[in-house]
Amino acid sequence: AGAASERPARRAAPAMAAQSEALSALSNLGYGPGEAAGAVAEAAGTHEGADTATLIRAALRLLAPKG
Repeated sequence: AGAASERPARRAAPAMAAQSEALSALSNLGYGPGEAAGAVAEAAGTHEGADTATLIRAALRLLAPKG
């Protein structure tokens, strides 16, 4: 039972790391914590299991001015 319960956590860890790194990158680009977190969360929901670069690109598309 122990090994089976660890599997979801192992899969979640890289995804959480990618989200954290994407959030840091957006913050370094000057986006506020709230808007960056919202964009990364939305990008992560749309691109499940995505790597850091994919999340950053997707979040930047969401943050880009519309119109």
